[in-house]
Amino acid sequence: MLFSHTSFIGIDPTAGRKPFTFAALDAECRLLALDGCELEEVLAFVGGQEAATVAVNAPSAPNLGLVKKKLEAQSLTPGYGSPKAGYHFGSPKSGYHYTRGADMRMAEHELRQRGILVSPTSARAESCPEWM
Repeated sequence: MLFSHTSFIGIDPTAGRKPFTFAALDAECRLLALDGCELEEVLAFVGGQEAATVAVNAPSAPNLGLVKKKLEAQSLTPGYGSPKAGYHFGSPKSGYHYTRGADMRMAEHELRQRGILVSPTSARAESCPEWM
């Protein structure tokens, strides 16, 4: 085994140039590994651990439309959200449509509000990338 203690491994199937990026930490949060690689390499690394807690950064289902509902609730016009939310499109002449870019999970919305860009998860399964 590569490590004799529990490792904490996070796997992101969309990050970087390779299909998968993973990071492994020990119990004291020290970085043990950080790599971009193919699925087989990630599985080999995880399989080489004596004990590991593994998390995969991927949605379990399409979004439930909570962000769009939240933005619409902040507006008097259905289909239009709040300019404070930051999801505005259009022009002053044609009017701004504020929920068109809100097709994402609430967690993704919260991360974006904090300046962390993440891939949005569509409400329609057929619109989601295959890895989702």
